[in-house]
Amino acid sequence: MFSLTDSVFFGFVSTAFLFIISAVIVVGSKSLYLFIKSKFPKKSTPPPPAEQPEVKPKKPATTKPKSIRSIEIDPDSIDRIYVKKTS
Repeated sequence: MFSLTDSVFFGFVSTAFLFIISAVIVVGSKSLYLFIKSKFPKKSTPPPPAEQPEVKPKKPATTKPKSIRSIEIDPDSIDRIYVKKTS
């Protein structure tokens, strides 16, 4: 016969089992990757001095001046204010 508690328990157990299997696969593949990477280090040799490109100094970044966010308005001399919304 169909039992709701059995199906809920089976769903929880299968979800937990799949989570554990996926965690073991991820941790195992990461440890295997790090092991292989440590056994076979990347050997890089710098290019000969004649082929090295000339290093140019970096220019300092220019910043835009910030716009003014607040203004003072005299309520006696102004009837209406129109505001345009910008992004």
